[in-house]
Amino acid sequence: MSRFIICRASAGSGKTYTLVRQFIETAISSPSQLEHRFEHILAITFTNKAANGMKERIMSQLHSIVEGKSEELCGEMAKHLSVTVDEIRRRCAIVQTAILHHYSELSVCTIDSFVHHLVRTFAHD
Repeated sequence: MSRFIICRASAGSGKTYTLVRQFIETAISSPSQLEHRFEHILAITFTNKAANGMKERIMSQLHSIVEGKSEELCGEMAKHLSVTVDEIRRRCAIVQTAILHHYSELSVCTIDSFVHHLVRTFAHD
């Protein structure tokens, strides 16, 4: 699945909620690759504070879903993915564990750090 999702919105309009929901939904969309799917998702923000906040919110939301405390978000994702809420919780538990074990693979970064990484990667060539 090769697609880009771009979210443009003004301050206070729910961007972080939407991005976190979309990140989790994309990470759990393929039941056969749950442990590694998040490694193929890149979220880019403007500031380090926003990037760190998004990582925290992703982990917090995953925890809330697994604990059964985020019914509205679970319902939205279950509807979009055409699965049950219990299946959403099961998948989120697997993704949460995978991210905790491979946290450095969680790619939420700033535009600057992403460009720096690209330049550094191709500088050797």
